[in-house]
This record gives sequence, structure tokens and C-alpha cells, in this order.
Amino acid sequence: MPLFETTIWIIHREPGPRGALARMAGGVRGRHEMLLGTPSDSVFEAAEPPHLVVLDVSSAALDPEPELDFARRVHAQHPECSWILVAEPVSLGAAELLFDALDAQTLRYPANARTLQNAVTTALHGVRPLPLSRRIARDRLSARFSRWFGQGEPAELALALEPQLAAAAALARGEPGTGRGLLLRYAHSVSTPAAGPFVRVACTETTRSDQLLAQIEAGVREAGDHAHRPAARLGLWLEDVDRLTESVQARTLDWIEFGLPRVLPASVRRSVRWLASAGVDPNSLDPRLTLAFAEHTIRTRSLRSQPQIIEAFVADTTRAWSAARREVAKVFDAPALDLLRGEPWPGNLAELEALILRSLAHANPEADTIRIADLRFEPYLSPGTLLETPPEGADPRPPSAASRVVEPRPPDSPPQVAAVDLPNSSPSDADQIARLAAAVAHEVRNPLVSIRTFSELLDEHYAEEDFRARFGQLVGEDIRRIEAVVARLEQIGESASSTASAPDETLDMTALLEGLIDEQRATIQAKRLLVLKELDREHPDALGSSEILRPALAGLLAQAIEEVPDRGDLYLASSHHAASAGRAGLRILFRYRVAAHFGPGLDDPARPTLRETVLDHVGAESAIQSLGGTLTIDTTQAEETLIVIDLPAPPLN
Repeated sequence: MPLFETTIWIIHREPGPRGALARMAGGVRGRHEMLLGTPSDSVFEAAEPPHLVVLDVSSAALDPEPELDFARRVHAQHPECSWILVAEPVSLGAAELLFDALDAQTLRYPANARTLQNAVTTALHGVRPLPLSRRIARDRLSARFSRWFGQGEPAELALALEPQLAAAAALARGEPGTGRGLLLRYAHSVSTPAAGPFVRVACTETTRSDQLLAQIEAGVREAGDHAHRPAARLGLWLEDVDRLTESVQARTLDWIEFGLPRVLPASVRRSVRWLASAGVDPNSLDPRLTLAFAEHTIRTRSLRSQPQIIEAFVADTTRAWSAARREVAKVFDAPALDLLRGEPWPGNLAELEALILRSLAHANPEADTIRIADLRFEPYLSPGTLLETPPEGADPRPPSAASRVVEPRPPDSPPQVAAVDLPNSSPSDADQIARLAAAVAHEVRNPLVSIRTFSELLDEHYAEEDFRARFGQLVGEDIRRIEAVVARLEQIGESASSTASAPDETLDMTALLEGLIDEQRATIQAKRLLVLKELDREHPDALGSSEILRPALAGLLAQAIEEVPDRGDLYLASSHHAASAGRAGLRILFRYRVAAHFGPGLDDPARPTLRETVLDHVGAESAIQSLGGTLTIDTTQAEETLIVIDLPAPPLN
């Protein structure tokens, strides 16, 4: 057994403070060899390598050369040792700037004995214990990584997980949706116990270098706890780095090789691990930037190249979804799995996972099997819009908080609905027809998939009585779905044709909205939703036709209630205001968070707005515009939908 467990160097220009620091540090449990001296003392040249250096830098503000020269020599000779900098309060800020390359804790001097001992313990034995929330998040990350890559990890991943290479830059190459970001997040989390926050920075063709730096700064600030864990290494993920222009890629290379600018905290600049994801085209990335990630380049595989993993992935994802809700896991039957194996999956595992979650969420809760008719296909968005982030967990609120309708204001106090800065363009007829066609295709595709598949199996399984019964049930349901779509199309057409002859009514919109909410009362109670209302009761009137407005608003409300997760919130407000050109108007606002199962990419500004894929939204937009109003749907906020309706209103007397 060695005589000493660790070696601690205490550096101070004055002998009295050196002794005081040594006595305080000596109170830490364990056997420690203490070596005391000045920054220029020759005793350190032949000494045992230090595990920890406690360096006083109070004098460095006026004459920094001795301490800077000492730090440069020792850091070069013993890069693995830990550092604690102590300084008088007036010198602390200057010391942090001068010694910014050291991954050091900084303490005020005179130091409190307990504070110094805690810092010494942390420096010698690792970072502070992770709080429970981060431990839970790490466990969820590991479980999701196992689902995505349990059938075969990329061969290059093992090297990226080596603790001694935990600071090396890493690049994940592959198609969107193959788990590039998940893989990098996992590698950062498990490669070292000193793993700090993981910051995602989105890269686009229009991103300038100053915008990229601002994103990094905002991400670090949002991560929050990095400043409180000085030994933690920040994981900085540049998503789609190959989409940056050549000039911005060159600037990024400078940051990787020579450090980030001083606008970021020193603790970040000296302890960052560069991570990046890119597509499969080798020519899309600057060759010099490719070399910067040469130590770790990991390639992910497309789902099309490994269809044999689909069955296990479906089963694992289903078990995880059911376990989170304390339910017995459902089973996807053989025809459904066969259909999934035959799909092209341009969105890879991210697209497949989204389909599984949607299908489970919409399935009959009493059924234990997911069949073809239960599969919820969605149009694939586009490369780059499917994010690889874990779905959120269940709403933590107890059932008692749900199925209530709340009015935060007294009836005689009309709300002030804040102005919302949203695009307010009037689409052309061609645009309107294109959106209507896309919405109809979206609504009809799901039932047609099951009808087509069951029709193909009819000859083979016609003799089976169970199959015939199932065929009749599911095809009947799907036909009713298509009939409902046709009925809504007819309603939109009737609304459009009646516009010219519609009477110009004065409508009490508060009463109309409350009546629509009452019609949805059973669904609201079944989903245990919290409906918040701030409706203008003093000036509730708008100009229009109830024959046109009522079905339009009913469709919007029904769609919103469908999209809100169980025990979620739905906020409705209205307010009379002065519209453009001095005309009066009534603004109606719907705001709600969308259920996680509606698919990945909810926090991506590039994803299509809901009016492009939901028939009720397209029909409502046409109806409201026919009355001289506007409807704007904004989905750029993460997992949140904001619907703003402006209607003409009678002037106030």
C-alpha cells in the first residue's frame, strides 16, 4: 500500500498563507503528501507529479508573470492534474481571465476551511454527485439508446466511449432520423463521469457565424448548471454542420482548433467537447473540418439497410410506451409488421418511432393487439425535420386537476389579448386548393392503407371466419372515416357557395364559443382536460354569418381537443380591439400544447403548419376569409400551437 494516496502542491508567495492553506486542505480525509513553495521554487522540478495544485493568484493582477509561468510549465508537464485558484475578492475576476486555460475551481481568499476542503475533495475524487433529475434523464437516455442501437452499435462507437478520449471531437454521419444526435448525446453522457450539459445548436445554410455563436451562448445559458459544476465538460452538438456555408465552416474550425471567443464563460471555453452530425455526402463538409473530427467519425445506418430490426424495435418501443403508463404492452400483429417492413421509411427510425407512438395513442385502450387499421401513417415531412429527441413523459398532474373549466377573470373584466405578431398573408386560390388537396390526401390515406391491405389478403384468408368478420368491421370503419371526410368537404363547399348570400349578422362570439365548448363537454371530461377561458363579455360581438362561422369554429375546437394530450390544457380568449385602417375587430385566440405522439419535429421551425395537413383548419381558413377575417396558425413554438382569428366587429358606441 502506498504511503500517500495523493500529492497536493500549495503555491503562495508568502509563507504564512501557504501554511494556512496547507492546514485547511490537510483536513480532507485520506493520506496526502503536501508540497509547499513559491511559483518559482525549484523544489517542484523533481517532485512527485501532483494530483492537485492549489495556486494563490492574488498578486497576479499586478505582476502575473511568476504564477502564469508556473501554470504554463505544470499544465504542460502534468495535464491530468486538477487545479484550485484562490484570490482576494478584488483580484478574482482578473485571475479567471488570465488563467482561463486551466480547468480550475476558483475560491475567494481568505478561504473558509469547509469550502476549501469541499473543493479539494471534489477535485481529487471527481465531480459532485448528479441530482436525481439528471440521473433519471440519464437512465431514460440509456434506455432509448438501447432501443435504437440494441440490434447493433456502430463499430466506431466503442472508441468514442473511451474515458481517456472524452474530450476528443466526434462526428456522426448518416441520414436524418438514424439516431445521429441520440448517439452523440449518449457518447457524451457515458464517456466520462465529468459529463456536463449537452447543448444542441441547429445549423442551416443561412446561419452566420455570429448567429451560430449566439446560439451556443443561449444554449449554454439555458443549460444552467454548468457554472456550478466547474469540472463538468460541456457537450456542444452542431446539428447538420455540413449545411453551413464554407466561410462559417472555416470559422467553426478556428473555434475548434483555437478556442471559443471570450463572450462565453471561461468554464465553458476550457471544457467543451465538440460534437457534430452531417449527412452521407463526403463533399458537403470542408475537408479541414473533416480532419478536425478525424479521431471519432461514426456512421449510422439507414432503416432500409436493416429491415430485420423493425420487429424488435416495434416491440421495445411499445413496451417502453406502455411501461410509462403502467399498462400491459400491446402487440403488433403479423400483417401490421409485414406492412411496416415493406415501407421505404425516408425518415428512418425517427419516422417509424413516431408512427408507433401515434398508433398506440390512438388505439382502442381495451384492445391488446395493434392491427393494420390501427396504424397511423403521416406524410413524411422532409430530410432534416425529424428530430431525434426522446418523447416527453406523462403529465404529472393528478386526475383531480383535470376536467375543469376555469375562468381566471370576473365576467365584468374583459381580458386584454396581447397583440400577436404573425404572418398574415392572403393565400392565392391556387395555394388554397393545394392545401385543401394535401389535407384531403392526409385524411384519406390512413383508411385506404388498411382497405388496400385487407383486400390483398382477402383471397388468401376468405375461408377464415374471424378474418371475414374482422374485414367487415375494419373496412366498415374505414369507409365511415372516408364518408366523414366527404361530408366535411361538402360542408366546406356549401359554406363557400353561401358566402355571397350570407346575412351580415351581429354575433355574440362569447356565447357561441361557450356553446361549442358545452358540446364537447363529454370529450373534455373523458380526456380530463383543463379548459381556461378569458372571453370578452363586455364587447363580445363580431360581424359575420353563424351559418359559416359556427361549423368553422366547431372544427377548430374539435381538432384542438383531439391534439391536446390527456390532462392537458386548452386556452381560449377573445377581445375587442381596433383593427387596421381604424376598423373594429374581434380577436379570438386558441393556445394549446400538442401531444408528444403527434410526431417528432414539433420544435422545428421548418415543419409544415397544421393548416397544410388538417382538413378542419383548411376549411376554417376558407370560411373565415370569406367573411373578411383572417386565420393564422403558428406552430414554431416547441410542441405548442397558437391559432389567431381576427373577425370584423361593429364599432363601439
